[in-house]
Amino acid sequence: MAAPLLPWLLGPEYAPAAEILALLAFLPAVQWLRNLGNAYLMLRGQSQKLSLVYAAAAAAGVLLALLLVPPYGVDGAVWAMYGGEGMAIITQGILSWIPGRKA
Repeated sequence: MAAPLLPWLLGPEYAPAAEILALLAFLPAVQWLRNLGNAYLMLRGQSQKLSLVYAAAAAAGVLLALLLVPPYGVDGAVWAMYGGEGMAIITQGILSWIPGRKA
């Protein structure tokens, strides 16, 4: 919603940032889901698994950035961010099914 206001608020040189801001609009919702997964693992006494979650997310983010940024630029970087968050959520789901120690 705020993306079209960027050039008006900050000047016309910020007009290209409006598209990027629009692409990033759903990232907080995805991060919220990841945080719920973090809380679920901690609630189950499996906070040690969070290291694996973040390692997988970081690896996916870096790999996707290497693959997507050269051909797609900033759009590729945005999608790499979503991919890293998605990998964190997927890893949390997998690790939550693996038995761990109880709190």
